[in-house]
Amino acid sequence: MAYRLDPRETLPDGIRRIVTEQLADAEDGLRTARGEERDEAVHEARKAAKKARAVLRLVRDEIGSKTYSRENNALRDASRRLSAPRDAAVLVAAVDRLGRQVPLARRSLAPLSAVLVQRRREVTTRVLDDEGAMDATAGELAEIRARIEGLGIETDRFSALEDGLLRTYSRGRDAFTDARTHPTDQRLHNARKRVKDLWYHARVLKPIWPGPMGELVDATDRLGELLGEDHDLAVLADTVRGLAAESADGGAGETLLTLAGNRRAELRAEIWPLGRRVYADRPKPFVRRMRVLYRAWREETVWSISAESAATLRELLEARQSGSSIDQRRLRERLRRQGIRIGDLDAHLPDRNGGFGASDFDALVEHGRVRIAEPER
Repeated sequence: MAYRLDPRETLPDGIRRIVTEQLADAEDGLRTARGEERDEAVHEARKAAKKARAVLRLVRDEIGSKTYSRENNALRDASRRLSAPRDAAVLVAAVDRLGRQVPLARRSLAPLSAVLVQRRREVTTRVLDDEGAMDATAGELAEIRARIEGLGIETDRFSALEDGLLRTYSRGRDAFTDARTHPTDQRLHNARKRVKDLWYHARVLKPIWPGPMGELVDATDRLGELLGEDHDLAVLADTVRGLAAESADGGAGETLLTLAGNRRAELRAEIWPLGRRVYADRPKPFVRRMRVLYRAWREETVWSISAESAATLRELLEARQSGSSIDQRRLRERLRRQGIRIGDLDAHLPDRNGGFGASDFDALVEHGRVRIAEPER
């Protein structure tokens, strides 16, 4: 399933599902990648850890500070184990990107690119081969995933997300204003981290009103990309200055610094107006609007069925778990006569490992995802 809430699930189930899916995919990639696939597996694993941490920030007040800190720190530390190879690859990509943006400079940048490519090879060999970081990280992610599967989230209302969303938007707005007022490398990097959180949260909440929320997803994605490129160039410039001091920059240091400075000026010309649009609302009105949208989405996605159909459906779910194919055919036919097709079940009942049973259906009724109409008198 996707990195977003699903109307067929309760909110607690949706949050646990999103996080565990991210971690499971990351584990699988780290355990199975070979050769050149490893760079992509490392990149995807680090992204998955960031996405999982962002969801935990969204429900931080619901799960409690102690649990949040434990899992957030565990994910951060697991991801950090893979940071050196990825950081080295980012520098190579940043030089290549400058070369594409200014084709006349490619030849001048080639010696520096060769130096960074060699450094990437050395770091990758040391961390991924000699230290076995991929297997170790996969093991850590598996342990975290097992804990998340039992994560205590009780509230099936927007209030479970409200404080986390308010904190994300408020901190992001403050960080962006701080960076725009005093644009240092560190302030810009902090603004980037905060806007990435808002991007992840907007993706999780996109179903509540897909069109407008999709626009927020696109805007925060673009702002994060611009701030990310700016940060990459800042790190690259610092790295090149260090190499130049050792005469190890291939003679390309001065060219690189000029190109990076020009590109960063272009980036900021787009960053400032886009960020002002993203953070145009004040935090509390923004969250109030999200609350209204969330409640409207929940109301419009409730599945209303008759008491008779609900009873037949429970029998069908029990027959599925018992394995009685004859009863299943009989009950599916009865549902069709009541106007409910099998496709309706797929549209309204979530997937479950081990199958969706009658008790799962009862939970959806209890949480209001399924509404049973009172029989007419």
